[in-house]
Amino acid sequence: MKFTGDVKGPSRGEWFPVNENGHYGYASGYSAVDTWESMEALVNEGMVRLAGVSNADKALIHQLQMSNSKVPVSVNQIEVHPGLRQDSLLEFANSRGVFTMAYGGLGGGRLVNDPHFVNLAQKREGCDGSTARVLLKWALARGIGVVVSSKNTSRMVENLGAIGCKLLEEDIKTGSSETAGVEKRYYRPEAFDFLF
Repeated sequence: MKFTGDVKGPSRGEWFPVNENGHYGYASGYSAVDTWESMEALVNEGMVRLAGVSNADKALIHQLQMSNSKVPVSVNQIEVHPGLRQDSLLEFANSRGVFTMAYGGLGGGRLVNDPHFVNLAQKREGCDGSTARVLLKWALARGIGVVVSSKNTSRMVENLGAIGCKLLEEDIKTGSSETAGVEKRYYRPEAFDFLF
């Protein structure tokens, strides 16, 4: 495989080729099913126990499940938070036995100041005034796993406290007051260019 551009330093491009425009490159000519077959081989060889996808929509999950693969799609990692509920995709994934793992559960940090969640953090038992706990519990209560990252030990402890945060059913049904009913993404996929 040939690519244009150089592999840049640790913050960007360390593992993936980056071209002169600063975009990640990837090889064209391969289908998602081709890639899934390679992932299936890793499961069959015992190198991994389960295989999943990231940012897959309903059509891709369906395509992979309808292929000749004997390895099911176990997880779909997507951006999901109260400002981007993804209800339809979650319902579809649940009906197909695909676990949803959220990234961006705090809305890129923007939802921690949302007045609605600040208010819930003050009112609800076990939340201890932490909007991060409210946001994480919101996802957990919907059966969604959440990926959060922090190098700060006190934030890690705060995040673990989400388990004891007690939200009401009505709290889980509401979204972000910031987005006012319009789903909003806080993370944008990097631009990709085809390598060949």
